[in-house]
Amino acid sequence: REEMRMRIGKKRYITIWFVLSVFFVSVLWCYPNVHAATSGEVPCSEGSVSWSLSDRGELVFSGNGTTDILNGAPGGWWNYYWNDIGFVKSDVTSIRVAEGSAIQLDAADGMFLNYSNCTSIDMTGFDTTQVEDMSSMFYGCTGLENLNITNMDTSNVIDMCGMFSHCYALPALD
Repeated sequence: REEMRMRIGKKRYITIWFVLSVFFVSVLWCYPNVHAATSGEVPCSEGSVSWSLSDRGELVFSGNGTTDILNGAPGGWWNYYWNDIGFVKSDVTSIRVAEGSAIQLDAADGMFLNYSNCTSIDMTGFDTTQVEDMSSMFYGCTGLENLNITNMDTSNVIDMCGMFSHCYALPALD
């Protein structure tokens, strides 16, 4: 009887170990390598904004509209890899707004959270006049080398906590 219990216990252990191993391998190995859509629409309270992601990793927003969906704070671990509008953050190497477009932001907290492979962000075209929270806006942009915030309006901002945390490659701000 004791020997039978040991065999059953060992089989359960092996089965549980196998299932957990397959799960963790699929999550840790496959998930970050998944590529999502290359274009789409940004949900807006007014107007319309679209986005496109080139093969070179250039993320371009175009259109005229008001949105708060670009902030990355909600979503926990999900937002570590994905943006709420459908692309994988690690695929992005640069971000800009298309010429002639104007995108009003209602929120900017965590907006570029963990875009670790992004080397350039141009804030020209993002209207930040209504934004009150810019906490963790560029947090985790470890590869960011060029940041154009020349026209960024921070007059209504109350919280900038951790705004540039972990931007190790960023040499200076003007």
